Amino acid sequence: TNEQWEHLSPLIRIAPKYRLVDVVPQVDKRRSSHTASSVVDTIAHSPAPDSSATSRPKPSYVQKLSGDETIDINLADSALLCRVPGIGPYFARRIIQYRRRLGGFASADQLLQIENFPADALAWMLVADTCQVQKLQINRLSTRKLMKHPYMGYYRASEIADYRRVHGPIRNIEVLRSLQHFTEDDILRLAPYLSFE
Repeated sequence: TNEQWEHLSPLIRIAPKYRLVDVVPQVDKRRSSHTASSVVDTIAHSPAPDSSATSRPKPSYVQKLSGDETIDINLADSALLCRVPGIGPYFARRIIQYRRRLGGFASADQLLQIENFPADALAWMLVADTCQVQKLQINRLSTRKLMKHPYMGYYRASEIADYRRVHGPIRNIEVLRSLQHFTEDDILRLAPYLSFE
């Protein structure tokens, strides 16, 4: 605002080539009136720049998906994700990061676990093949590696490691139901990612 500018202008120095015309008189009030008027005169009488020389290429806009078009979120790169209405570079990056942490999406609804994700965008997204999902070898991975999965965490990973140490390999998902830190919701979320080999 003008009020903020009046307060801050004594602390700011802007090189002449970066000044806007309407800022120049205010910036130069601190200097002599001769300097201020000469700068304004120089700008006012400068020839207009050649539009062909200074023209910038027009930005290319991403063509969004329409109708019943869909994308497989396990295969899509950031450029394809940006074609989804409501998804820009920020959410495209977040989707790819979360996909990497999960080891792939088992369902498009998992995108709603990304903070502030636009739910309307789900209409254009699907998981065509859950074979893309990377499995957690829970009988082979260390506690440190298990706990990196978003659905696992330290306590569940430690409980798995403790069970293996005392009872041997975990044979099936029913064993997890007997462990203290695994709720039914936890087990349902983890089920597509577990391998008991």
